[in-house]
Amino acid sequence: MLTVVVFITASFAILTSTTAHTNEHQRKWSIGLGNPYISLKYSASPKFSIEARGAFGSGINVYSLRVYNNFSRRDKTITFIGAEAGTINFDKADIEGNGYLGMIFLGFEHFISKRLTFLLDIGPAYVNLASEGTSVGGVEWVYNLGIGFYFR
Repeated sequence: MLTVVVFITASFAILTSTTAHTNEHQRKWSIGLGNPYISLKYSASPKFSIEARGAFGSGINVYSLRVYNNFSRRDKTITFIGAEAGTINFDKADIEGNGYLGMIFLGFEHFISKRLTFLLDIGPAYVNLASEGTSVGGVEWVYNLGIGFYFR
């Protein structure tokens, strides 16, 4: 799983390194808050963004990397498609283990003000969990709601 995350990160860095200097005024960092996640997002160009995300719940932690392709910008709204890969650790009452997830999603980010945004995305996620030699996996629909604050 770590190999997949490293590959996505390296690919994204290579793809955006040639455009990052020509769109310097477009590069922005943002922090996101959702239920129950926190994230750090870097918009390398008008088309591509990357986000590191941590989701925390009662005995469950998910750490993931998301890549966004912003394919439409209208007024104050950006429409995107993307992919997410992450690791899962859980320690509940009498069971503990780990796993991974992979997700594709479609969504939008709407600017409420110059720096504040509302984000919504939805998509199918493959989740695999393992504990004490037993592994279970399946596809679930996941949606994310959040707010973002952009820095210059």
